[in-house]
Amino acid sequence: MILDTIVFEGGDGTSKKEAVVIKTNIKYRGVHSEYEWMNKMHPGWRLIKQILHPGGETGKSYDVFEYVTLDGETKNVYFDITDFFGKEIGWSANVK
Repeated sequence: MILDTIVFEGGDGTSKKEAVVIKTNIKYRGVHSEYEWMNKMHPGWRLIKQILHPGGETGKSYDVFEYVTLDGETKNVYFDITDFFGKEIGWSANVK
């Protein structure tokens, strides 16, 4: 069985230009990895809302998390989800 890996590239997520780039071709792993990244980088965070920005002129798609820090500060994190947005949910290889 071949399983896909998740790779995080890009910046710190403070803007589209500095978006956290999630490299995977499996949709459910990509979505789950956004939350894993948040838990690791911003312990104790609480989601207010998640906003999808589908590919526009640049062809890149973003998920934006509006969240509250442990200190009560409201912030945004941008994830570039282009690699997996719109892909079927499932395995990237045949499982035997």
